[in-house]
Formats: sequence, C-alpha cells, structure tokens
Amino acid sequence: MKTTGDTYYHSSARIDLEALDYNLKQIKKIVSNKVKVLATVKANAYGHGITGISKFLEDKVDYLGVAFVEEGVKIRKGGVKTPVLILGNTLAAGLPEAVDFDLTVTLTEKKTAYILEDLAASKGRKVKVQIKIDTGMGRIGFWYKDALKDIMEIHGLKRLEIEGIYTHLSSAGGDEDFTREQLKRFNGFIEEAGRKGIEAPLYHAANSLATLRYKESHFNLVRPGLILYGVYPSANLEGAIKVRPVLSFTAKVVYVKEVEAGRSVSYDRSYIAEKRMKVATVSAGYADGYSHLLTHKAKILINGRFAPVIGKICMDHIMADVSHIKEVKIGDEAVLIGRDNNKEITAEELARMTGTIPYETLCRIGERVKRIYLNGKTD
Repeated sequence: MKTTGDTYYHSSARIDLEALDYNLKQIKKIVSNKVKVLATVKANAYGHGITGISKFLEDKVDYLGVAFVEEGVKIRKGGVKTPVLILGNTLAAGLPEAVDFDLTVTLTEKKTAYILEDLAASKGRKVKVQIKIDTGMGRIGFWYKDALKDIMEIHGLKRLEIEGIYTHLSSAGGDEDFTREQLKRFNGFIEEAGRKGIEAPLYHAANSLATLRYKESHFNLVRPGLILYGVYPSANLEGAIKVRPVLSFTAKVVYVKEVEAGRSVSYDRSYIAEKRMKVATVSAGYADGYSHLLTHKAKILINGRFAPVIGKICMDHIMADVSHIKEVKIGDEAVLIGRDNNKEITAEELARMTGTIPYETLCRIGERVKRIYLNGKTD
C-alpha cells in the first residue's frame, strides 16, 4: 500500500463508516423490528474512536453504551444527544456529572439510588436509571435471588425513573446450559417484579454473542459490540452473520537498510540474520497497541506482500524482512491490521497469536494512532 494523503501521521487507524453502517443493518436483520439497539461504544468504541463512532451512529441506534461517566461526558461534549447508558458502576463522585450530562446511570446498589434521589431533588428534575441484575456473571449488580426488596424500595423513590432492567450473560459463546439458566433466572425476576407492580420500558441481556445465538435473549433491546465493528467474538459464529471489518491499522516505513549475515536486529539480539537481507523499520510498536507478544510471530503487509516481523517489537517500531519485496522505500505504508490488494491480516488472527481475544487486540490501539474516518460523516 503506497502512501496516501495522511503522510503526517506515523500510524493511523482508518475507520470505514460504510462498513459500520452495513454491519448495523446486518444486526438489525437478525432482531425483530420491535427490538431497540444499543451500540456499545465503551473503551474508545473498541479502539475505533468513541466520539467519531458515536456521532455517526447517533441517528441510527436507540442508545449508546459506555463503561464510565467520563466516556459519556466525552460523547456529550462531542455534541451527541442520543440516550447514553453507563454500563459500569458509577462511584458517588461521578454522579453529579452523570446527572448534569443527562447520562442514564446503572444502579447496582441501593445507596447509589438515594444519592441520585437527593441530587435530582436539588436540581428539581427526574433522573433516568437502569437496574443491573446479577444472574451469574458475578461482576456487578443486585443478586437475582434477593434483589426484589431493594428494587421495590428504589421503585418508590420519586425522582428516579426506572428506564430499564438488565443482566449480562457470562458464557454465551460456549456454555449453553448456563446461558439458558441465566435467562431463566432473569425471566423469573422480571415476572416476580411484575407481580409487585415493578415494570420498566426496557429489558435486555444480549451482547454480540447472545444476539447471534439466543433469540430469546433479545427481549426488547440488544447490546452489540464486537460484531458492530466487523469482528467475530467466536470463530464458530462466522456463518451466523456476515460483517465487514471497520478498522484497518497502518504505519509508515521510516527506514530501509541492508543487513549482512551475522548482524542482529532489535533488542537482546534475539534475531540474527542468517544471510544478507533487506530490513524495513515501521513506525508503530507496542505503545501504539501492536503487542510485544507478536515478536517473531506476526507478518505485516507492505506493497501487497507479507513481510515477517523480525527482532523484538519495540515501543515505537517494528522491523520486518522485506528482502523479497521490490522497491520498498521510506513513506510506504505497512498494514498491521487490514487488507492490501487480495491479502488480509485480521484482528482475530493477531489475537490468536498473542493468546488473547479480539476485543483486547482492538482496544489496545493507542491514542496516538490517528483515527481517520472514511465513507461517511461524523459531524
């Protein structure tokens, strides 16, 4: 891939908004037209840039999901008015900002509800909340067996509007029995709460995996994340939906040199040239999110051909053997994730090489990597 107009940036993540729109449409085909969609944009929209992605999606989805108050505030300051649900547990110090920026707070304990009630009263307004029920994830939320008493108390507060009740499925990618048990527990809680007069406009449980595998988990809202960005959370789901990768991660060739046999490349002399070779140095490293664990494992794409990564990956640089690639020069682009001609490197395969999951591979892509949005508007 030759240099394009963004020559200033040492590395960039190109975000194909047309692919994002396509993926969202594919997701909507799977769910009923009565089911709302919350686009999960936490963790910098899985590395894709939270403000740009949120601005593009704001008129296309019903809700946006963030992990923490500060992510929601960033979206609001970016001009996004779509409802925003904070999926994590908000500490007391963050509640005033949540109220001021019209963010929906997830309640996981009764104490938070009373703090919010007082805040709302002081501002002369109502505050929207959603209640998290722990049905087996074991992370945050009211334990389903003994949640009802606290929920009834919260339901009686005058300044809080319970907008939704939801849970999270821990094993939707593999453990079908436990997933169905969680759904049974959640349905049981909903029914019990309903008998006590507690109802909410929204009930939800489905992340990407459950959206694809368990129709009964859709309720009236789904929370897609990874599949929205065109990456499969599990290899066996590739046939369940057709999505397109939204992100490509590229960097620049900043140096090209000839190396004699016996010379070492990078830290600790872990790579010794066995013959004369041509080596390209590329302007990205583990500080940009290209994992050090890819050392001696990965390949990158330069001028449409695979080039093995050699030597230890540095904080700011990668070295690759380009002996077999003609006319490699400073300024050429190297593809770390993405496609060049008919060849491709995916987030999924880099995750396998490093023994992690695609979520982490994407979320690792650092802030200094310039996000460039293509094929759509983000304002």
